[in-house]
Amino acid sequence: MCVTLAGLSLAQSSPTASLSPTLSPEPVAVQVDWDALPQNPDPATSKPVSDEQAEKRSKRMFGIVANNKTVEPEERSGALTAGQKFKLSQDYFGPFTLMFVALSAGYDQATDAKSGYGQGWEGYGKRYGADFASGLTHTLFVTSAFPALLHQDPRYFRRGQGSTSGRLGYALSTVIVTRQDSGRSAFNASEVLGSTVSSGIAHFYYPEADRTASGFVIRIGLQIAAEAGFNVMREFYPDLSRKLFHRK
Repeated sequence: MCVTLAGLSLAQSSPTASLSPTLSPEPVAVQVDWDALPQNPDPATSKPVSDEQAEKRSKRMFGIVANNKTVEPEERSGALTAGQKFKLSQDYFGPFTLMFVALSAGYDQATDAKSGYGQGWEGYGKRYGADFASGLTHTLFVTSAFPALLHQDPRYFRRGQGSTSGRLGYALSTVIVTRQDSGRSAFNASEVLGSTVSSGIAHFYYPEADRTASGFVIRIGLQIAAEAGFNVMREFYPDLSRKLFHRK
């Protein structure tokens, strides 16, 4: 399966750090041959990952952002069990999430976003709770529930080689095309359905003025864009780490 992207750019508005390599202003056609990727698991030999193997892969970006969803090119990885997929959602309960949500709620307070919550500490607390809940439901449905139900792999299989534009295109494409537990490529229904359900649940606790059809669609788009931005960071962080910290 091939995915073609042209003139790619990333606008990130999400709980992520951003890393955008400099690209030529001229449109660049990028072809991603998913079936030819060396890290694509062989359906005939794909085996579940043991809990011990999963534990050994524990890693972080910038020392604070949990990165257990990333599989490096040299790793031979089989399918995850449903329990291991739910375990990946534990990454959300980390210091990065707490700090980012605090900043996000502060920004919302300053701009009077979600104005129905009011101002003062009470308003800030409501905004913090809403932002935290939105991220949590998105993580649970996209990383765990739907991947377990649909037998899809929620991890990011890092490419790690090739041109900058090719790797960028690959990273962005993974929110549309993912891998089944069998190793075959498929439409990323987990990402789309998970973001949709998460956005729908927000209608139960967002202020009435924010419970609109346009707000519902915008939240879906922002959540998918956030995941795409995270995948770009997962793809290029090792390169940045080597340059900044002289790590291998």
